[in-house]
Amino acid sequence: MCPDTCVAFTGPFANLTHCPICHTEHYDPIKLCTSGGQMYVARQKFVTIPLGAQLQALWRDLGQAQEMSYLQEETQCLLAKLQTNGGVIDVFDDFFKGCEYIQAVQWGDIKPDDVVLMISLNGAQLYESKGFIPGPNKLKNVNSFLFPGMHHLAALQNEGLHIWDAWHDIMFISHPFLIFITANGPGLVSTERYAK
Repeated sequence: MCPDTCVAFTGPFANLTHCPICHTEHYDPIKLCTSGGQMYVARQKFVTIPLGAQLQALWRDLGQAQEMSYLQEETQCLLAKLQTNGGVIDVFDDFFKGCEYIQAVQWGDIKPDDVVLMISLNGAQLYESKGFIPGPNKLKNVNSFLFPGMHHLAALQNEGLHIWDAWHDIMFISHPFLIFITANGPGLVSTERYAK
């Protein structure tokens, strides 16, 4: 990533040698020079933890797998209730009782084995140089930092993720469904600037 937190050198920025915003060098110039142009060491890095491995780990634990079954079980109960009461939802106490979610399930966009996801952006950085994106400044191109995670998610959606469910002792394939992208106030301001 740019040492000034402008962009991540991902996607369309992956092959750049300098930040397109502040023109800071992507690679350590001393290591590049002393190696005769052979050693490309990024001046700054940020962390991405692949979603697929996290989901597989959750389902592998017996207690977590039981909790991960909540959405599927509640969705089936809700659909059965809607058939008997004329399609009326009496209490909206969880996101899956919303019309958009129910329609996505009925249309087959969300299948019983699909994990439903939410992304939440937090624009506050509580500690200098700590966290997934270490600062020191506000991100100038949020999308470049989201690119690796979204690329990974797209692959899981297209190819499916093999998961072992410890609660039911079965293997299944999930195509994760991204239902919400949310942000706090500072995070929303950052995303609005680059959504245009």
